[in-house]
Amino acid sequence: MLMLYFEIIVIFNLIFSTLFSIRLYFERQPGFLEKLFLNDYFQDPPPDREVNKWVWDSLGDWFSWDRVPKANMPIWLCVGENDSVPLSQARKTKQLIPQATLTELKKCGHIPWIESPDLFYRNLTSFLESKK
Repeated sequence: MLMLYFEIIVIFNLIFSTLFSIRLYFERQPGFLEKLFLNDYFQDPPPDREVNKWVWDSLGDWFSWDRVPKANMPIWLCVGENDSVPLSQARKTKQLIPQATLTELKKCGHIPWIESPDLFYRNLTSFLESKK
């Protein structure tokens, strides 16, 4: 269990530091993000759909809804109301993990840290400060 907790912390730190670095870079490059990323993001179907399927298929039984309720650490779930992943999935996860905090962002999709960075980082900061 300690190893799982350590792995989650490492993954969170990698994701958070990467997102923070990306945010700092794009704040200095107005319009760059929209040109490179959002054009692909809003294509239908998304260009990465097959890649995502391959990744999830390769995980095998790594994820199981049966194991979700066993999470015993603070968890922040942040979803956009226009996310391609159904909001019901985030709500189901919140029901399974009572200590989880669920934030649903209005007028936002799958990448809230890019689509609504001020609101995303304000909520993230609030969550992290509440866990000190």
